[in-house]
Amino acid sequence: MLPGKGKLEMWYWKSSDTLGTWLASHEAKSDKPVVALPSFLDYKVSSRQEIMMEVRALPRRKGSKSDEQQDILEGWWEEHTDADTLDYTRTYIGKAEKLELSKLAGLSLTHMDYWLWEKRKKAKQAGWTGIMPR
Repeated sequence: MLPGKGKLEMWYWKSSDTLGTWLASHEAKSDKPVVALPSFLDYKVSSRQEIMMEVRALPRRKGSKSDEQQDILEGWWEEHTDADTLDYTRTYIGKAEKLELSKLAGLSLTHMDYWLWEKRKKAKQAGWTGIMPR
């Protein structure tokens, strides 16, 4: 909290030159010192368009799984699905088995959950069925 009981006014200046001129003129008129907060001296407010251009320029991860990890996961998927009846019910596993699979594949538990969710989603779109046990 700032000391004092007076009003605090916040202003936005587009350049340090105009800020310096304004501070000098108001210090001459006032008996109290007028000081700009240091964090606002060179603060630049970006437009939404500038921010979006910066975000688009960031490198994107192509894929976070290596071929070896992908082979492990695909092998597990084939063991736990029935291609004849298009059933993926056995892919709904408990946390302990997910943790074991994630350690085997070298992925985080969150990444495993997402991979399973995405794989089931694609299977469902391809006409497979699966019932989540309760």
